[in-house]
Amino acid sequence: MYKQGLTVYVQDMWNLSDFIYYLISYGNIALQFIIGYNPVICKVCMCIIVVFLVIKTFFFLRIYPTLTPIIVMLKRVVYDLRIFLFFYLILITLFSQLLAVLGLGNNYDKVVELQTIDGIETNVTTTAKVDPTKGTEYNAVGLHLGEWAWTLRLSMGDFSAIGPSTGLKGAENWIFWFIWGLIVIVTCVIFLNFIVAEASNSYNMVTEFLGEFIA
Repeated sequence: MYKQGLTVYVQDMWNLSDFIYYLISYGNIALQFIIGYNPVICKVCMCIIVVFLVIKTFFFLRIYPTLTPIIVMLKRVVYDLRIFLFFYLILITLFSQLLAVLGLGNNYDKVVELQTIDGIETNVTTTAKVDPTKGTEYNAVGLHLGEWAWTLRLSMGDFSAIGPSTGLKGAENWIFWFIWGLIVIVTCVIFLNFIVAEASNSYNMVTEFLGEFIA
């Protein structure tokens, strides 16, 4: 940075990542001396540091010939799959809206209250809506993001949304199973296989290129 200048230095992505890594590392040390290691800001800094450590580790692993194809493949596959992953994100977001419209996780409980009617005390049973975050896996983020997470897990073969579907009654339960089958077929059976095929194709291209380069 001293020889090239700050403008030229930050144009290289690796230089910029190193600069951010060093800045956050020294900042994290100062924060832990001042406010301790338990505050959220220190934990965020440490998480960012670990992410940059993973990136730097992969970068230096390219030195070894046996690991070079894997590292290059990871970089190439992520770039080649950018359109597929963007379309996959759209699918997950839109399919999660189906579960949101259905009201998955919005359970209702029967509430028995003692009321006085015409001077006579009697038990009256009513239906009350349960707190949307009560009894669910997503107490911190709420049900809307929870349904997005359910859809993502369904697309990977984790059928965690079946449990909360017990709160649905009658026709809503039939609609849920139709949506469940649609999500599984489109995202898990079809789309993820497209991603696997594209990743395999990218790996073959990388290995062939490196084989010709080494030869």
